[in-house]
Amino acid sequence: MAKNVKRKNINGNSSALKNFLAGGVGGIGLVIAGHPLDTIKVRLQTQPKVAPGELPQFAGTLDCARKTVSKEVFTIYYHQLGYIATQTVKMA
Repeated sequence: MAKNVKRKNINGNSSALKNFLAGGVGGIGLVIAGHPLDTIKVRLQTQPKVAPGELPQFAGTLDCARKTVSKEVFTIYYHQLGYIATQTVKMA
């Protein structure tokens, strides 16, 4: 059977504030890394359907990323990032 082990920091006590801040920073890091990929995913999922014989708007993930950056500059990936990050911290 596994023993009940209470984890403690170097000082000998666990810190709820330290854990909360670490979770918040980790969540913000996740949003910063994942938000651009989510933007690309949504663009690929919502591209218009093509008629037979026509080419789709995007050929794939890298094509979508390249076209989005060339048309809308890199900041489009971080549009409303501040709002999303605050929502992530609130969920922690």
